[in-house]
Amino acid sequence: MSFGNLVLALSFAFIVHNYEEWRGYESLMRAFHGRLNSKLRDRWVFGFALILLSAVVLCLGLAEWIGGLPPVTIFSRIIVFGLLFNAFSHCFLSVKSRELVAGTVSALFLIVPLSAMAIYSMRRDLGDSAAILLSYVVVSLATLPIAIYGSLWLGYLSKRIISAATRPRDS
Repeated sequence: MSFGNLVLALSFAFIVHNYEEWRGYESLMRAFHGRLNSKLRDRWVFGFALILLSAVVLCLGLAEWIGGLPPVTIFSRIIVFGLLFNAFSHCFLSVKSRELVAGTVSALFLIVPLSAMAIYSMRRDLGDSAAILLSYVVVSLATLPIAIYGSLWLGYLSKRIISAATRPRDS
C-alpha cells in the first residue's frame, strides 16, 4: 500500500476514533479531569474540536492521496506520528484508570497498525532515514498538544461567539 493510501486510510480511521471519543465522552473526561481547564470540558466544545481535527486530517489525507506535494507530505508524516502518540496516550490512560477510556479500541485496532504501516512506508517508499524519522517524532510531540488544546480553545471561542450572537437582546 502506498504512503498516500495509508494516510488516507489513517484519516478515515481518525474519524472513527473521534466518533468513539465522542460516544464515550464521559469516560474520556474522567481520565482527563485534572488536566483539562473546566471551560474545555464542555461536550459542545469537545465536539467542535473533534470535528475540526477530523476535517483537517481528512483534507490532508485527501491531498496526500491525490499526490502530495512536498509540504503536504511533510505534514502527513508529522500527523502519522501525532496520531500514533495520541493512540498510545489512550492506551496509557486506560491502563492507568483501569477502565476502557473512549478511543482506546480504535486506537489499538486502527490507528496503531495503520501508523506503523505508514512509518514502514516512509522508510521503504520515501527513503526516510532514522534521523529524519526521529525529527518527525520530535515535531509531532511538540505539535500534538498544540493541535489538541488549540482546537479545544477554538471550540470554546466559537461557543462563546455563537452564544453571544443568539442571546436575546433587551429592547
